[in-house]
Amino acid sequence: MPIVTGLLFAFAGIVSVVASLQVVYERLFEQKHRGWRDFPRYVAWVAIVIGLLIVDGIVNRPERRVAGPVVQALMTFVIATVFFAWTMHFLLDGRVPWRLFIRPALLTAALWVALGLFSSLYFSSVIIDDSKTYGTIGVVFTFLTWFILIGSVVVLGAACGAVWQQRTTTSAVD
Repeated sequence: MPIVTGLLFAFAGIVSVVASLQVVYERLFEQKHRGWRDFPRYVAWVAIVIGLLIVDGIVNRPERRVAGPVVQALMTFVIATVFFAWTMHFLLDGRVPWRLFIRPALLTAALWVALGLFSSLYFSSVIIDDSKTYGTIGVVFTFLTWFILIGSVVVLGAACGAVWQQRTTTSAVD
């Protein structure tokens, strides 16, 4: 029973995060908020992302990684750009044209790759140090910091990209 309760709380938390992300996208792209009638869309997004993570885990086995770090970073950038553009389009239910997602997706993907590089250099040693110094709670706080950085990357990338898109469109009209 505790496992089921934990899974229900985790699911509710994930859906809430997806709903919050949709609100951010709606504000950035000046769309009307549709509320909880998009709940099936949130659940579908979560299911699709879980499926993508499973596929990624199967495809990215260590023995299959023959590309160098630069090629891996470029592939991550391309895949992340497509993923973030699709996420914006999917969560906004196609109410915004694809072309308006290009710049936000590019900036979000660039920040994502930068966070990946930073995380690989910084967080491995910090988790070990915090575990030794503070125990389990130190590791929890390190992961919370990492999750906050992930949220910042997703929101800042989309926001800066939307502003870039809007200024480019405005200057082209002038």
